[in-house]
Amino acid sequence: MIRLERLTKLYGATAVVDDVSLEVAEGALLAIVGGSGSGKSTLLRMVNRLVEPSGGRVFLAGEDTAAIEPHLLRRRIGYVLQNHGLFPHRTVAENVATTPRLLGWDKARIAARVDELLALFGLDPAIYGRRRPHELSGGEQQRVGVARALAAEPRVLLMDEPFGALDPVVRAKAQADLAAVRRRLGVTVMLVTHDMEEAARLGDVIAVLERGRLLQSDAPAEIIGRPATPFVSGLVSDAERPFRLLALRPVTAVLEPGTTEGPPIAADADLRQALAALIWSGRSAAPVAGPDGAELGVVRLARLLEAGADDAA
Repeated sequence: MIRLERLTKLYGATAVVDDVSLEVAEGALLAIVGGSGSGKSTLLRMVNRLVEPSGGRVFLAGEDTAAIEPHLLRRRIGYVLQNHGLFPHRTVAENVATTPRLLGWDKARIAARVDELLALFGLDPAIYGRRRPHELSGGEQQRVGVARALAAEPRVLLMDEPFGALDPVVRAKAQADLAAVRRRLGVTVMLVTHDMEEAARLGDVIAVLERGRLLQSDAPAEIIGRPATPFVSGLVSDAERPFRLLALRPVTAVLEPGTTEGPPIAADADLRQALAALIWSGRSAAPVAGPDGAELGVVRLARLLEAGADDAA
C-alpha cells in the first residue's frame, strides 16, 4: 500500500532522513521509533508532502505521490497531530466534516459520515456533535481528531505522536480505540512514537531510526527479542524485555480450564496486563471473560511468570 524508496531529506549538508526504504502492507500499522532528531516526523510528513523529499520516491497504492498535487494528496491521507489540531471556533461535527466539505460531498452524506464516526469512537453525535473543542476532555479531543482524519474515508492514516500528551489511563483507551478502528475500517497506518512499548503494542512492524538512518524494520517480537544494533537494544532494556514480550501475546494463549472467583480479565487483554491485574489485586488466579461476559477459563499467576521466564530465555 505504501512504499518508500531511498527517501532522503537534506537541510543544507545535513541528512535529516538518509536513504530510507520501507514498505507498509495494506491494512498494517507501521510504528516509527527513535530519539529526538532521528527524522521520524520528517519521514512521516514526506508521505503526504508536507515536507518535500530531497531524493527518493513515495508510492501510494502503486502511484508516485510526486505526480499528485499536494492539496489533493493530503485529502486522500488522514493526518493526526499530537495536539489534535481541532479548530476551536467550530463544533465537533464541523471539525469532523472539514475534509468531506472540501471534497464537495453533499450535506446528507457528510452528516451520515460524521454521525457514524462519532458513534464509532463512543461519542454520542446528538450530545457531542454540537460541542466545541474546549468543552471536551483531552481524550475526547484526541478521538475527534482521529475521527476528522478518517472522515473522507482515506486508506492511509498518518499519526505523529498522537497519544503523547495523554495521561496513562486515557492513553490506553486511545490506543484501544485505534486498534478497534483499524480492525473495523482496514486503514493502513504509519504512527510516529518515542515509546517502544506503544510501538510494540500497536505495530505490526516497527521501524527504528537513528540520525535519519533506518537501523531495523521488523515485527515487534523480532525487534524486542533480537535487536539488530546496540542502539535498538538500548530502546528495549534487558530488564524490561520479558515484560514487553508478554505484551505481544494474548491472555488466551495461557488460558486454562476451570473457574475461580473475583473480577474477570477481558479475553482481549495481553499477558502483561493480566500479570499486572493479578499482582495488584493479590490474586493467584482470575477468570477470563469474553465480550459477552461469559467465562472462558482461568489465567494463573504462576503460568504468567513462567511465560515471562520463557520469553527471557
